Amino acid sequence: MGKYKITLKRTDEFVETEWLEYIHSFNLVFKKTYSYDYFKHKYLGTSLGYSYHGILTCEDVIVGMFTIIPRKYNYVGKEITIGLGCDAFILKEHRKDEFFLKDMADIVIAKFNEFGITKFISIPNKSAYNYWLYYGGWKDIGELDYYIIPLNISKFIGKLSFLDCASNYTFKLTTLLSSLNPFISTENESKLFSLVRDEKYYQDRYNSDYTIIQIGELGRFVYRVSMEDNIRTAYIIDCYPKSTSTISFAIKEILGAENHKIDAIMFVGKIDKPPIYFLKVPNSKVPRIQHFIGLSVSNEFESDFFKLDSWDVSLSNFDNR
Repeated sequence: MGKYKITLKRTDEFVETEWLEYIHSFNLVFKKTYSYDYFKHKYLGTSLGYSYHGILTCEDVIVGMFTIIPRKYNYVGKEITIGLGCDAFILKEHRKDEFFLKDMADIVIAKFNEFGITKFISIPNKSAYNYWLYYGGWKDIGELDYYIIPLNISKFIGKLSFLDCASNYTFKLTTLLSSLNPFISTENESKLFSLVRDEKYYQDRYNSDYTIIQIGELGRFVYRVSMEDNIRTAYIIDCYPKSTSTISFAIKEILGAENHKIDAIMFVGKIDKPPIYFLKVPNSKVPRIQHFIGLSVSNEFESDFFKLDSWDVSLSNFDNR
């Protein structure tokens, strides 16, 4: 590789100059303005207390990276760790070798394998999806669905602004009526793979940008408001336990807290029995296809791992939003 070198580091091994190089390069590639505090919370708030990073340097300057964040999951009654592959990039002027990304990923995956961690998941962007399947050896698990409540119709179809008031009122009334008894549902989804949602998980996973609200004694839901294409959207990041009634309760609470401040409520993931008013977005209209992919470096429970129906999955499993 000549002047290029790929190395492995834990998050807590980074020095200040490396953080500065990384943050600059990441924000340049992804057109973001993320801070040191953002990355520190994201990469250190894990089930191990750190993440691992495959680092591409050119003359000792960071020009690319691939990260895996470990999280605890329940799988048929036992705790396992699954790694989230994310934040893969190489600065444009340093994309000299098509195997750079794979080599960065491989060095991190090999390290986790030493700990007996053999399963990894990711949602790559459109340009990276085919790369990870054909070069990286990852496989499809499935595509996530979008569900939406369009509160202000005019934000989606400008000529229908006169319907904003009616749509807002209708959805609020419907969610109120359907969530009067949110804790007695017998329809909770039971999946083979689900996040371990203990106190540490909520502290590690979510910073102050997220709102966490209790559902009954054990349940919680998490949401975050984001502005995208001039549409202010409240994303339901997580809802546990996931059922028709608890999702209805979450929607009602968001409507109460964010009254007249949002244009839509959205959930990205899989819901077996969504509320009837939570509209599934047709595949032809989704803003971005969410390809849920996985990598397994052992034969253990592979058949379950690569089945979408095995997963309690939403944006909570990933680093989106």
